[in-house]
Parts: sequence; structure tokens; C-alpha cells
Amino acid sequence: MVNVALEIPTELRDFAERSVDQARKAFDSFISAAREALAAAGAASEPGMASVGAELLGFTAHNVNAGFDLAQEVAQAKDLHEALALHNAYLKAERRALDAQAEAIDALIRAGAASASR
Repeated sequence: MVNVALEIPTELRDFAERSVDQARKAFDSFISAAREALAAAGAASEPGMASVGAELLGFTAHNVNAGFDLAQEVAQAKDLHEALALHNAYLKAERRALDAQAEAIDALIRAGAASASR
């Protein structure tokens, strides 16, 4: 079997890295505005709903930032094999994170339901 390393040109890696930086900055601005809006809305709503919203926004920020981290790492990959290995590790880590987030959301929903039934 022939092992062919499909090298990714430096110029392409540099361009990808700059693009990821720009996208991350735009997302950070968005998430900051969303947190401010959530805080303002939380003051006018039930306290439990504000905490659920904050938790979900935190999960969203984590997941998107994990994607940006992957993109940053892949942008630095020297060849296709390295990029695929990074992607595989990302998928495994995100699966664990999503499982934990699902459990946390379930706990929030149960706590909200228990609180509402009182």
C-alpha cells in the first residue's frame, strides 16, 4: 500500500486561519449581544427561565467554539492525514460534550417541571 501525504500548501493554511479568526470574532460579538439580551429579558421573566436560557446559550457557545478550535487546528494541519485525525478526535470529544449537555438539559427540564407543579 502506498502512503501518499497530501500536503496542504502554507498559503491555504494561512488563509484558512485568518478566516477562522474573523468568524470567531464575529461569533464572539454575536454571543456577547445574545448574553446581554438574555440578561435583560431574564430580569423581566421567571428566574428559572433565565437560567435555562443562559445554560443553553453557554452550550451553544461551547459547541461553536469547539468547531472554531477544530477549524483552527485543521488550518494548521500539514497534510490530509493529520486533518482527518484532528476531525476524528473532535467528533469523539463533541459526542461526550453533547451527551453531558443532554443530561444537563434533562435535569433543567425536570427541575423546572418539579418547580412548576408546586
